[in-house]
Amino acid sequence: MSKKFLKDFDPKNVAFHEYQMWRFYYQHNFFRLFLELVAFFRSYFGLGFFGVLLPAYYAAAAATQFRKCKGRESEADMQEILQALESFYRIISNKSFTPLESKKIAALELHWWLVDRYPTKFTQTRVEAISYWAAALFAVDPAQCMEFATHRSEAMELQDLYEHGVVEAIDWPKIRTLLEKSYVSLYKSIHNV
Repeated sequence: MSKKFLKDFDPKNVAFHEYQMWRFYYQHNFFRLFLELVAFFRSYFGLGFFGVLLPAYYAAAAATQFRKCKGRESEADMQEILQALESFYRIISNKSFTPLESKKIAALELHWWLVDRYPTKFTQTRVEAISYWAAALFAVDPAQCMEFATHRSEAMELQDLYEHGVVEAIDWPKIRTLLEKSYVSLYKSIHNV
């Protein structure tokens, strides 16, 4: 992989790939999730198929394990997920012009996943947890990531409504719109546009 400034991304392209990943994740189609991660990393880093297999594998492994152990998470599950996230961010750090604190970012990502899944167990809100993770990833102040985190959280709430039986179908077009708004706002914020 060639080196990249992680802040240099096409927000609409990232939002589209994330939207696709969400669909596969919630459909429990983990192989398609992996393939979408491959496509995303190829697009983001401009690399060939084989150059992105390992980071896609670690990201998919973490997400798949987290989804499969829902409601019965063990300490061993959490360690396995955290190790996969750490391996993922270590690879990304090696491909970034600005090294990342991969262990810290991995822990923050797993934390926001848990805050999202079990909001009553944490004092931090989902928006706050997401903003702290994004701030660590892009080396900015968490306040710069609040709008991103808010739009992302709004998209997650639409999924929550379906999961809790409040609505009969997931509003995927609205989720896509909110993800796009989140990444456009993140891009503008971290570039002070």
